[in-house]
Amino acid sequence: MGCGNKVRSALEGVEGVEKASVSMPSSAVVTAKGDVSDEALIKAVVNAGYGASVAK
Repeated sequence: MGCGNKVRSALEGVEGVEKASVSMPSSAVVTAKGDVSDEALIKAVVNAGYGASVAK
């Protein structure tokens, strides 16, 4: 599995996330239903072995 797919899969595994689109190395767009915390998204990416921050 490639890096982008690994991050996408990790993000889509977060409860409430409907879809994630990843453009490596620097961005991802997440579509979620309801509230999904920034912390949950960052934790998913970090647990997948990558760094993350939220740009608003």
